[in-house]
Amino acid sequence: MATITAPEPPAFVDKTLELAREAGWGVFRKTAAFTLVPPDGVKAQRVTIKRTTPPTGEQLATLLQTTGFTRHMVELGLTGQSDAEPEPEEPETKPEASKNYPCPECSKPFVRPAALGAHRSRAHGVKGANTKRKKGQPKPDSAPAAPAPAIQAPTDEPETTSALVPAQRRQPQPSALEQHVSRFSEQVHRTALALCDEVTSEMSRAIAEKDKRIEELTAEVAELQAFKDAILGAVSSSQEN
Repeated sequence: MATITAPEPPAFVDKTLELAREAGWGVFRKTAAFTLVPPDGVKAQRVTIKRTTPPTGEQLATLLQTTGFTRHMVELGLTGQSDAEPEPEEPETKPEASKNYPCPECSKPFVRPAALGAHRSRAHGVKGANTKRKKGQPKPDSAPAAPAPAIQAPTDEPETTSALVPAQRRQPQPSALEQHVSRFSEQVHRTALALCDEVTSEMSRAIAEKDKRIEELTAEVAELQAFKDAILGAVSSSQEN
């Protein structure tokens, strides 16, 4: 029978396991899944994270939320996120979609005033819709309300719409769990440094006390040795007499 080898878990899964251990949860590694068992008295459910098909960061955040894991972390102060639904990633947006110049005749949108003027001239026969009026010339009734102080002359640039403008792809936002783990790692680092300092200080005090006791015992041994030498000397003198 072939042995099932599970892939290495993603980094955010490893960070979740570290967070669970810090909070006192039981962490059990099995061939097909990780199992997180809450401590006694904690109102939370077991968490099972599959190793053969690891979840995404958003799926794991939702699982931890529904089982009460995230709430317990907040109660312990290990994370700063409130007990709320995981924040969804912001959808991609088109930065130029809100800067349209609609045609007053057919409502077709354009991203630049020059393209709008060329379209009105060719499609609707509106001449000079995108040029400056000469001094004293009356303003045509069909001229649109200019979104800019002045509209430049039409060019040979092809008509474009907001749908043809390439959208700038945004970097994916980190999941709620990754944000929790990042803040938790910094807190654990600071706590570990403080604990090391405290242990070092305690050990230094214990060693100083032991050294002092050794000095006292050494002095007592020296006194006993001197007393012993005096007794032996007195016995030796009495025997000679």
